[in-house]
Amino acid sequence: MEEAVVGHPPTEGEIAAVRNLAARHDLVVVGTLDAFRDPGQAALVAALLEAGPPVLTLALRTPHDLAASPQVRTHACTYGILAPSLQAVAAALWGAAPFQGRLPAAVPGLYPAGHGLRT
Repeated sequence: MEEAVVGHPPTEGEIAAVRNLAARHDLVVVGTLDAFRDPGQAALVAALLEAGPPVLTLALRTPHDLAASPQVRTHACTYGILAPSLQAVAAALWGAAPFQGRLPAAVPGLYPAGHGLRT
């Protein structure tokens, strides 16, 4: 497992470097922060998809980030960037906690309000 941190917005060089890193892995989890307003983050996700491995986008503040990368097949939302939110989503990603929840608002063109996992 490797980690990469990029700027907000990511530079072209950062996007290229992370794309190359992603190509060496079986899965990529990418956190976004206001991607629906930042085309650089959408470009980052697109580059990760081009790298080959499956990509999971993790909307760190708002579910509207999912609309920035509709081509991604798996999304999750945390609604926060503080440690408790990140620890909870990490536990869910690695199977140590159930993955549950529903969208509090619609993501136009993708999901209605209330969409999510039913456990």
